[in-house]
Amino acid sequence: MASSLTYVFALYTVVAIVSGQLLFKKISLLLDTPSIQAFLRNDGQALILLIIAFVIYSSATVSWILALRDLPLGRSYMFMSAGFVIVPFLSQHIFGEELNGQFWIGVVLILAGVFLTQAPDLFRS
Repeated sequence: MASSLTYVFALYTVVAIVSGQLLFKKISLLLDTPSIQAFLRNDGQALILLIIAFVIYSSATVSWILALRDLPLGRSYMFMSAGFVIVPFLSQHIFGEELNGQFWIGVVLILAGVFLTQAPDLFRS
């Protein structure tokens, strides 16, 4: 049986992955040179953000490993689908990206799929 700390690790992983993705987008918007090497040498802010993103992703990896000690991978991986909803939603608000109705239909389908995978006894006779 998984402890509440296990779920904290899983939820932290999702938050960290979402944060890392938003940082990667921010870094990509700072790219104004065709050479990544020149970019990293000349833009201290981008390099700092990149290091922070790597640290966040590394901590997410450790957290995920800790969560998987007590959670079955097949069911716990559904936590990651939250990022498929959260990242676009935040990118719309932070970066002004557009999301259409088709996107929101997809979100509903993702959420329905998560519900179905996390409630397997629902269809048990």
